[in-house]
Amino acid sequence: MVKNEADILGQTIDHLRRQGVDGVLVVDNGSTDGTGELLRERADGAFLFTGDDREPAYFQAPKMQFLSQWAARQGADWIVPFDADEWWFGSEGSLVETLRASTTPIAAAVIHNVFPEPGSSGAVASGWRIDTNPARLEKVAYRPHLLAALHHGNHGVSRPGRVSQSLRILHVPWRSEQQFRSKIANGAAALRLAGPRGAGAGVDHWRDLDDESVDELREIWRDMLEGHGHPKLEWSPTGDLRPVTLASWSREWDPDKVLGA
Repeated sequence: MVKNEADILGQTIDHLRRQGVDGVLVVDNGSTDGTGELLRERADGAFLFTGDDREPAYFQAPKMQFLSQWAARQGADWIVPFDADEWWFGSEGSLVETLRASTTPIAAAVIHNVFPEPGSSGAVASGWRIDTNPARLEKVAYRPHLLAALHHGNHGVSRPGRVSQSLRILHVPWRSEQQFRSKIANGAAALRLAGPRGAGAGVDHWRDLDDESVDELREIWRDMLEGHGHPKLEWSPTGDLRPVTLASWSREWDPDKVLGA
């Protein structure tokens, strides 16, 4: 389920192919940046399946549940509920090799966020830095099951069976100041259409940030690039930020041992 992710979605689809997945399903939620056109150009009905999501409100969990059930009906052995800004890996070996070797029906993925280098401007970052601390939240892949219910944000799934922490995600949530501000505005608008504010920390982080002024958002952006977190920013630096070359992460998790041995 994507909206205005044309700057990264093609790379994510290519990454999933390199990781060995058999098929990818993406629905576009009214993008205005060329995302829909990109999907239509690349859809082949064999590897990449696409559709249109015409519901503007942010009903993330039920929409992803619907897509996951579609994949299960097509005979998927595993469901990998990815976002456009996530590159999934196995902790050792490719994503598919790790899942096929799994002895549990649920595989949790540890997330490491990546942020643009300080001084990045315009639509493309001048370089990238990875947070050495894993993110507060994890995500999951799972084997289909009649009772499976995917949680909000793909952070968990209710189904019988044990969980193994065998996957990793390279997450690139913020790519430019323009994309940062657009993501906040679009997310807040979709949340308002979905209903009143949710309860709990981080549930409405887009709407919380949308309350900030343009100058305050610019300050949050600059502080983030310097490695400083913000209480309203869910995907925020928490550890040391180390330079990383994204192109080298095409197949293997942490190929340059940036995060350590």
